[in-house]
Amino acid sequence: MNPIQILAVDDQISSLIALDDILTGLDAKLIKATSAKEALLIMLKKSIDCILLDVSMPEMDGFEFLRTVRSAPAYSQIPVIMITGKIFSENETLKAYKFGAVDFLLKPLNPETVYRKVCFIVQQARRINAVKGIEKELSGLEKNIIAPLETLLKLSEISVQQEQVLSDITKKLQRLHGTWQELK
Repeated sequence: MNPIQILAVDDQISSLIALDDILTGLDAKLIKATSAKEALLIMLKKSIDCILLDVSMPEMDGFEFLRTVRSAPAYSQIPVIMITGKIFSENETLKAYKFGAVDFLLKPLNPETVYRKVCFIVQQARRINAVKGIEKELSGLEKNIIAPLETLLKLSEISVQQEQVLSDITKKLQRLHGTWQELK
């Protein structure tokens, strides 16, 4: 399984170092970007599972970056935790949620809070990745398993007992495949 990759975006190198230090014990890779532009370039090359995003940055602020990321379907489901040094007004909070933020962190960062929030997102990313792996296997179920079993049942000279076992397995796999098609 690929490691979970967290993209930290902050123009303050000291904040990136602090995040790196806080998240050291987490089984995930922290990728650092000092600008929104650099972060977008990283996202074109790497699969990102979570973004820790500073709100106040030059050139493109966190809100603009978030809106840009959310406009691309490939990135629309990445959880984004916004980091700010000020208390948001209700309008700013609603704007952040409207653009797709899932949570907030206040500077100065509380290490325990940061760790727990990011740990939760990492656990969710692992579950999502596991479901994607299952999804990939199930999408090939008919072609890769059911059809060959049916062919084997028709062509092979096997005992009645073996034929019954293979037939039962095929039926269960067909039900699983049907259930999967309904869920999709």
